Amino acid sequence: MANNILVLRAGEVIRGLVISRLAGIASPAAWASIAIERVFDAMTLVALLVLALAAGALPNGAAFAGMSAAQLAGVVATAGVAAFGVGAAVLIWPAGIARIMQTA
Repeated sequence: MANNILVLRAGEVIRGLVISRLAGIASPAAWASIAIERVFDAMTLVALLVLALAAGALPNGAAFAGMSAAQLAGVVATAGVAAFGVGAAVLIWPAGIARIMQTA
């Protein structure tokens, strides 16, 4: 893969071009598939972070930004659920969300 050779994830650019040419799909669809893949990657990392923080494998008294690990896990989990809710709303009501975005 080009990501192993090129710096700063430049291989993603090549990947989008290769997908669109070899699969015969439109370039925006290729970029959208890569973007969705990155969103799922981020959701997986957030879920793993929440699990690690909730497991309590950190030393007693460990704090991040003045919050305990349990509090941070709660904040991250809440943000993840909110992001999932926004994503679900966009998928379920695309026309309504587009209307809201145009008026904002």
